Amino acid sequence: MTLQLTVLDLFRSPRETFALAVESDRLGYARYWITEHQPQVGPLTVLPLLAARTKRIRVGTAGILTRYYAPPRTALDFRFLEALYPGRIDAGLCGGGIPPELEADFHAAQGDESQARQVYLEKARLIAEYIRGERPDAVRRVERPPQLWIHGSGPNGAQLAAQLSASFSYGLFLRGNMDSPEAVELYRERFVQRPEAGAPRALIAVAGVCAATDAAAQEIVERHSNSFIIPGVVGSPERCVAELTSLAERYGTTEVALMDVCSLLDERLACYRLIAERLEIGA
Repeated sequence: MTLQLTVLDLFRSPRETFALAVESDRLGYARYWITEHQPQVGPLTVLPLLAARTKRIRVGTAGILTRYYAPPRTALDFRFLEALYPGRIDAGLCGGGIPPELEADFHAAQGDESQARQVYLEKARLIAEYIRGERPDAVRRVERPPQLWIHGSGPNGAQLAAQLSASFSYGLFLRGNMDSPEAVELYRERFVQRPEAGAPRALIAVAGVCAATDAAAQEIVERHSNSFIIPGVVGSPERCVAELTSLAERYGTTEVALMDVCSLLDERLACYRLIAERLEIGA
């Protein structure tokens, strides 16, 4: 099995993100995605800077907090970036929220869980329609729309991705996430075929650390303090590649994303370099 690897970046600082994106591009990674956890600069502000600093790697969001975005404007931004960087933009959506203390600043009350989900579903549908140019007032023609991704961690996300004919990123790195190949299979079974969508595309996202030895990786993990992000792949290059490959096989995919939990930039760079060299993805 030949794996396609994605870097999933928690976006802690512009300096680290730009350095890691450039190195990931050089190493042969397929995608570079940034997350959104407010308060932070918006991912759509960062994407063109990443695309301009790299040469061929796809860049995207994993994903924007869709409930707080205006669908037409969001689709316009993604389509504009695709026009600037053809074949390199991943438009990733997710249903996450913001801390309650920031709701007033964002002019958006979350309401109860059911209301929040309905807002997300409706906005995701509208963004998908605008991105594909299906709305009569769709904006800016592009040769092809950016790839649309739904980021989820259960059957609800799988069904939404299938209904929208989107690619599906299944997260296994957050506390409480379910290790369930059945969710990805549900996505494939219910995928709505559209001429422009192609075949279903699934990716598995995990957190972890790769270092020169198992012991060195464990030392890095012991400094990890974010209780919401659970490292699942930890060890030497041999161990990490074996675990990533096994995970991909269980889920029937060739695409895997890794979010490192390293605390230092040098450790982060080494983490992705060691995995790339072990897999020879840049050879």
